[in-house]
Amino acid sequence: FMILGTILLIAGLGYVGLLVSSLGGVLVMGLGAGYVVRRVLSLRLERPNPRVWWSLLRASLPFGVEGTVREFAGRFDTVYMSFVLTDAAVGWYNVPYNLISMMLLLAQSVALSIYPTLIKEYDSGRGSIDDTVQRSLRYLLLLSIPIAVGGMLLADRIIPLLYGQEFAA
Repeated sequence: FMILGTILLIAGLGYVGLLVSSLGGVLVMGLGAGYVVRRVLSLRLERPNPRVWWSLLRASLPFGVEGTVREFAGRFDTVYMSFVLTDAAVGWYNVPYNLISMMLLLAQSVALSIYPTLIKEYDSGRGSIDDTVQRSLRYLLLLSIPIAVGGMLLADRIIPLLYGQEFAA
């Protein structure tokens, strides 16, 4: 990804070049995983049967459409802006967007950490899982509201610290 991305950025392809290099990285990872499965783990895979391909394709079509729409909609704004605006303007747009995305990892971590507890409570039949969910949300709010307010008030110091003075605008 890094080598192909650097080459495509130097060639002037900008953000679209990074998308292409990302897909290239996925291809290399897939080939590497295939090598590990066949050579290192010595697993034998069945020969592909072309007669079942159409039924598999039809069955997987909803997942393919959903994944394509999710990827397209997820960063459509950035791809579109890369055709219209300068790379600097796209970077200025993506800095706060990426900071917010990183903060979402906190909420995802809390959700993943309480998931086993919720399953255990539900499975035991002791009652509702409402108490655990409410307590978790309360703790998450106690943590996230000060981060949001503090980030808003200190943004003029945080952005230059993390990204340099070029992003002060």
